[in-house]
Amino acid sequence: MAPRNGAAETLSKLRERGIKTGLLSDCEPWVPHNWSTSPFADLIDFPVYSSKSGMKKPNETLYQNAARGLGVQPASVRMSPMATATS
Repeated sequence: MAPRNGAAETLSKLRERGIKTGLLSDCEPWVPHNWSTSPFADLIDFPVYSSKSGMKKPNETLYQNAARGLGVQPASVRMSPMATATS
């Protein structure tokens, strides 16, 4: 897992401002298994993985679970432009 340029810095700035961050990923099973060694592990407050949940985006339940995990209402969640990017 290689971060995009500026991603770690942006997440660090959000954390410094007290903004909670989540990750909702349609991913392969190896991603959650290796998450603790990723550059993002300390920067994401609540990751949600499709490979563990059995659901994929745009399943609304995934978004609701992510919001609950962050302790916020789903309506208050803002997605980054990168949330819809594919690589």
